[in-house]
Amino acid sequence: MSEQPTPKVAPYAFPERYVLPGRPAGEPPAVQDAHRQTHFLLPADLALFEQAMNLQLSAVGAGAKKRSPEAAALLGFWSRTFSYLSDACVLLGRASYASCPPLLRAACDCIAAQRSLIADGFEEYHQWLASALGKDREHAASYIEMGRFRAGSVLAQDERLGSAYRFLTDLTMPHFGSTLLQVGPDSGQQKLALAIGESAFHLDQRRPGRPVRGARPPTPRRGRAAPQADRGGARQPPAVPRRGAAGRAAADPQLPAGGECGPKARAAIDSRDRGDRRGNATYNGGATISECQT
Repeated sequence: MSEQPTPKVAPYAFPERYVLPGRPAGEPPAVQDAHRQTHFLLPADLALFEQAMNLQLSAVGAGAKKRSPEAAALLGFWSRTFSYLSDACVLLGRASYASCPPLLRAACDCIAAQRSLIADGFEEYHQWLASALGKDREHAASYIEMGRFRAGSVLAQDERLGSAYRFLTDLTMPHFGSTLLQVGPDSGQQKLALAIGESAFHLDQRRPGRPVRGARPPTPRRGRAAPQADRGGARQPPAVPRRGAAGRAAADPQLPAGGECGPKARAAIDSRDRGDRRGNATYNGGATISECQT
């Protein structure tokens, strides 16, 4: 495509204020209950989210007169991020938990793209913009060049953004564990309880004998480590029994007193319990020792 004159940047359009989504009137009782319980349990988090969204709008308004191609590039990704976060908040209040991770992952991608453009001086954006827009006579339509762009290096180097991106990627990809977590949270060792299009509230379930979701896992019986993470790689080989100096089996390591767990104690417990059983899948976490109270 031939190069075209650089297009001018029109005034930005943006709302004056962001407001948290209201109660979904006319929806099924389960959806309305999910909205009510979400706002009851997370009032401070939602209030902080609302402030952060309005802070973004204030920043956009403060720079509304700076309509350069570079500012337009940043604003394009900023607009997508704002929409992803806003829509994810709506879905959270409707208990549509499986739909939230893809939106949040896409928001991380856009934030990383902004940082990458700033670091590289917008070179790739300028190259794309030179021939990005035009007319396609064959199809009697306008065209926009795709301009494929990824900021993988930023995601790899930024610890906070990268860790969030990797976690959201695990929830977004079709992994077995993440699928069961999102569509069958009531499943257990005795049954798989799956649902399609469910809108039941799951952030806090206080049923007899069940922990609150998101809280510390229940303490296993003394002497066992909590389930280890399954990172999707090869399984570790079973531990080889240690032998003493005379060829006798080494004694079982002594456990620490309740509430005491230093590095040596962790190693002792892990040495004794490794190979007992394969733990349930969790995200990128190591074994948590029940005897160690934090």
